Amino acid sequence: MSFSPDPASRNKSNLEWEVSVLNEVVKLLTEERKALKMTLRQLSALTGYGFGYHGTVERGESEPGMVALLKWAKALSLNLAEILIQAEKNLSK
Repeated sequence: MSFSPDPASRNKSNLEWEVSVLNEVVKLLTEERKALKMTLRQLSALTGYGFGYHGTVERGESEPGMVALLKWAKALSLNLAEILIQAEKNLSK
């Protein structure tokens, strides 16, 4: 099953839309981490990924995989499905 945009509301290709959603998910996770005043080192300790990895993702220098996103959301006590829905809503405005 792939995530696909509603063609009536978007003009981007599926790949462009998916990249936009991914970027928005990372933005939302980053905002929540900062709101919690959690450092990248603290996030790393909870996810098992190096703090440098999270930094490169937050700066848009690399793209996280699904497992990394799941661990990241869990570390912030968030539901990744809800974050995906919020990301799509944000982009549809």
